Amino acid sequence: MPQKTTPAASAPAPQQVTQPRVPSARKTALLDIGFAISIAITVAALVVFCIYFSWDFDKESTLTHVLGILYIVLLAADATGCMTMVVFDFETHMKQARVVARATMVALLATAVVGLMIKGVDLVNLVFLFQFVCLIAFQTATDASIARNRTFTAPWHVSSDPTRTDYIPLNFFNLFWVFLIASVLGLIVEEVYFALVFDACPDRAGLLWGPFSPIYGFGAVLMTVALNRYWNRNIFLIFGVSGLIGAAFEFAVSWFMETAFGIIAWDYSGTFLNIQGRTNFAFFCAWGFLGLMWVKIFLPSVLRLVDAIPIRWRIALTSIFAVFMIADGLMTLITVDCWYQREAGQAPQTTIEQFCANHFDDDFMAQRFQSMDMNPSRAQRVEDPRP
Repeated sequence: MPQKTTPAASAPAPQQVTQPRVPSARKTALLDIGFAISIAITVAALVVFCIYFSWDFDKESTLTHVLGILYIVLLAADATGCMTMVVFDFETHMKQARVVARATMVALLATAVVGLMIKGVDLVNLVFLFQFVCLIAFQTATDASIARNRTFTAPWHVSSDPTRTDYIPLNFFNLFWVFLIASVLGLIVEEVYFALVFDACPDRAGLLWGPFSPIYGFGAVLMTVALNRYWNRNIFLIFGVSGLIGAAFEFAVSWFMETAFGIIAWDYSGTFLNIQGRTNFAFFCAWGFLGLMWVKIFLPSVLRLVDAIPIRWRIALTSIFAVFMIADGLMTLITVDCWYQREAGQAPQTTIEQFCANHFDDDFMAQRFQSMDMNPSRAQRVEDPRP
């Protein structure tokens, strides 16, 4: 009887090109309604902000002027992207629609970040969340590779397969679990680092509830996206790209927190090759090492774990955890914004502000976010509550 042969573990099968799926007429109609609502609300928010911004234009700083103009441009790009999604015929322009959806998602995230810096938390953030859900729904409904991943059994091997360009499918399911698991692992690494180096165990969590540090989650997502076509390169290139991404992201997060809320969570001033105290050479190397370990060791294990979950259970679990993480993130932003206003001398006025003052007072916030030093005078907001 002839013996069966098995292919070598380091020689993956050629990559098959998958075409995006076209959603059903019902799903297309629902998506069109969602994007149409997004257009109307975004245009309304754009008009209101333009009026308010021009009203007190002379009273604001140059940085606030730049951020305000950038916010207007991003709102317009966001509305244009949603309008394009409504106009596209998915049956004939699916690839173009998916490209526009990804570009609109980037513009949407940038709009939300800039909006937080100049206005704090307001109802417009719920609009951004609604648009984000619409874009995720579209990407999920049209993703042909959502059922399974195809990763290497030997991730350190440099493949010669010319058809293997992407490391993983960049769909919502994969990127969400990358974010979630990296948020937990990053917090554990940081806690261990402080325990060994400083003999201290401060609370380094970055969200209101749970053991999550979102800076590591977003950093892992950025590295996964950026290195998705460079996984097959030399390890020194992966190390360098990871270090640059991590250091740039660390700098951006530090600048965002200080501009939006007057918060300084770390300061590397006086260290070797530091940039405004926001990042330095040592953490460039740390990010590079973590990125290399992530791509070569942890990411394949994470994806095998995700693939082991049946698709229906995966959808259910992802939905449950995504709802929790969104609620956790929103509550974190709301409570930090209310904390900022109290530190700026503004008494709680709205029902939400009074709720946060009673349940998440200054002592609670200082204990939960022990690494954060808040000073509202550092912030650059259009709507500034300072007297």
